[in-house]
Amino acid sequence: MLQFLKLILFGFLYIVLSPVIVAVLALALAYGLIVFVLLFLKSIVLFFGGRTIFSDYPEDIAAKIILGQIRDSGSEAGTVK
Repeated sequence: MLQFLKLILFGFLYIVLSPVIVAVLALALAYGLIVFVLLFLKSIVLFFGGRTIFSDYPEDIAAKIILGQIRDSGSEAGTVK
């Protein structure tokens, strides 16, 4: 009898929670579609601007310059004259 009541309660729980699950999935779908469309539009603008969506940011370029200077100064210190 206890097993039967447990089965009935689980069924009732699924019936009550299924609209919540559907609502969460619908919100995730809407969010995903919005992000997809915005990234698509951004990639079109960047493409016609001569860049890609994966271009380096100004901070990345500055960091590469600094790392290049450190690498050059380190190689000079390691050479024997």
